[in-house]
Amino acid sequence: MTAEEKQILRKEIPKYIQENCYATDGSIKCYDLWLVGWVAGEFYDRKNAMRVLISNEYGLLGNLLNKLAREPDEAIYRLIERTDLSEILKAIKAGGNLALYKNELDTDPYAMRLLIEHNKKYMKHVDQALLRSGSFLLSVAGSCPEILQNVFSHMFLDETFVFSLIKKNYVCLKYLPHRYRSDYRICMEAARQEGFSMMYFDPAIREADEIVLEAVSNRGNALSLATSRQRKDRSIVYAAVANCGLALDYADEVWKKDVELVSLAVATHGLALRYAAQELRDHEQIVRTAVQNNGYAISAASKRLQDDRELAMLAISSYTDAYKYLSPRLQNDPEIKSLYEVKKEEENQWLPSKMR
Repeated sequence: MTAEEKQILRKEIPKYIQENCYATDGSIKCYDLWLVGWVAGEFYDRKNAMRVLISNEYGLLGNLLNKLAREPDEAIYRLIERTDLSEILKAIKAGGNLALYKNELDTDPYAMRLLIEHNKKYMKHVDQALLRSGSFLLSVAGSCPEILQNVFSHMFLDETFVFSLIKKNYVCLKYLPHRYRSDYRICMEAARQEGFSMMYFDPAIREADEIVLEAVSNRGNALSLATSRQRKDRSIVYAAVANCGLALDYADEVWKKDVELVSLAVATHGLALRYAAQELRDHEQIVRTAVQNNGYAISAASKRLQDDRELAMLAISSYTDAYKYLSPRLQNDPEIKSLYEVKKEEENQWLPSKMR
């Protein structure tokens, strides 16, 4: 590159930045992320520059532009040593978009992983070569399983690789070939991570009680995806309500009448009382356990227990508006009414300070 060409380049880059990135008052108005990333990649240590740029675009942009304004020669000199004049001028005139390709960020696994972690929209820029790289896909699949939509099908022939993808993120199953949705080992791994992964399973594999048991053990409400037979299975229902009492809603009716299972459900989540059989909503110990867990559970109790003074005091102590679900007699009880007013006043004092 001749001295004259270097001189042209020294003028063109600051001119582009000044015209396209700054408003007349000196504030930053817009910029091209790829061009800034390209300059930053040359100006600073490449990996640290990309990390800072992507995690805090505006912050690094301001620092970079100020640095270029103060020391343009140093920045541009480092840039032009590895850049062809005609290509950089094309990038400048095209609004910086060609900088992506000139700097080859789309083929840089480190840079593309950081970009995708910052915003999934950048996955559309990934070079085809990276989409054939198992190590790159494994590094990205955890935070962006959607990238698998663009991957060539032959990449999924390796079952070890596919299993590694699932270990990174169970959602990968959504984008894998359909045959994996009935693979026992794959589905078991997905179920261990997230019970609701069952939504991606073939109906046939949902018949496997061990997989469903694993799923409801870590996400009780995944019982909603179990078969009607499994909702009658005590061990599966027990594991589900032990994880989340509200899973009682999806259990077979027979278990909603079971004192032990309903007691476990309301101890886990008081509002599970609303899914219990009517006779158990009149069970004093079950209702007490539910109200201790969540005062709002008094709303699901029987009329008789909504008229229980001790339960009423307990409910209001943890949930002020439980007062609204008490019997008319208790709502007019001076002591209960006083407790309600005190709790309400405490809430009114707390809420404004919380908003501040």
